Amino acid sequence: MQWLLDAKYPVAFFINGLGDNIINLPALRALAKIFQGRLSFICSGKESPCFFNDLPLRRQIRISVVNTGQGCEFDFENILEQVGNCDLFISLVPWCSSSLTQLVEKLRPVISIGFFPSYDIEIPLDFNKHSADLAFDIVRCFDPTLRIRDFTTSPAYPNAALAEARSFLDMLPPGTRTLALHADTVPKKMWDAGNFTKALDIFLSFHKDFMALLVGHTRQPLDSGSRGDRVIPCYGLSLSVSLSLVSQVNIFLGVDSCMLHAADFARVPGVGLFGPTRAEEFGFLVGPNITIQSQGAMEQIEVDEVCDALNSIIADPKQSTIWEANRRKTSQMTVNWAPKR
Repeated sequence: MQWLLDAKYPVAFFINGLGDNIINLPALRALAKIFQGRLSFICSGKESPCFFNDLPLRRQIRISVVNTGQGCEFDFENILEQVGNCDLFISLVPWCSSSLTQLVEKLRPVISIGFFPSYDIEIPLDFNKHSADLAFDIVRCFDPTLRIRDFTTSPAYPNAALAEARSFLDMLPPGTRTLALHADTVPKKMWDAGNFTKALDIFLSFHKDFMALLVGHTRQPLDSGSRGDRVIPCYGLSLSVSLSLVSQVNIFLGVDSCMLHAADFARVPGVGLFGPTRAEEFGFLVGPNITIQSQGAMEQIEVDEVCDALNSIIADPKQSTIWEANRRKTSQMTVNWAPKR
């Protein structure tokens, strides 16, 4: 595949959900390293600056998109002017759209790579593996010796965001340990707010040196319990500050979200709650964790088992384990979340 490595004007394309930016970061970092400053990168202009600061790129092209539910549509004509020459097109997205198809046709690369038959090199779209490992299958076309784990450091958050998060943590009473909690996402992936409040009350009752920090986009009334004086809402912060805060706490609790992936890449011990999405595909990748997986509905996850998971991850912060909701005592099994390749 040396002729692929010799591409002078490679272009990578990635636009998907917010958390997918972190999940796909290892593949993007590896591609940027392979092409040594020659890679142009097309991404969403909404959140990309927070995640892709450390990529050594020729250029980063940020675009506006409309998510149709099946893919994204965008002004491909405007992108053509910004990209210019393209001899290799790399699509990392697990979707297709008319805009993307027309973009590739108009760019006329010598070779295109992606997850659908329309590309010259088609990569199998295997949803049975972790989404990060799926994206890294494209990297393996160029260099099969690269290991995904070597590209899983935290995103390069802005120094100002890291400093703001650190300053906030320094204002807490000396000796305070911190739990970051992220509860808001699309409704079907959310756990009941009352359950979160009960779990916090129980946890904070037994761990008097902890305070809980509520992060996210939409305020949740999780500071209304009996231990609400030790629950600090941190809503309204910028995305980069919120993610920076999550990367510096002692433990994390949350649903399938970008905050979970931020904790994971920062190696913050975490407890993740999964229902309609599969942890094997979208869960923790490299960090210590206990994942509670229900079979579809988040309502199957019980308060007591979330408290048990928090206590367990504190007692053994190096474990990587999956619990099946309501069956953890008989079905608990340890898994290695880090990809083997």
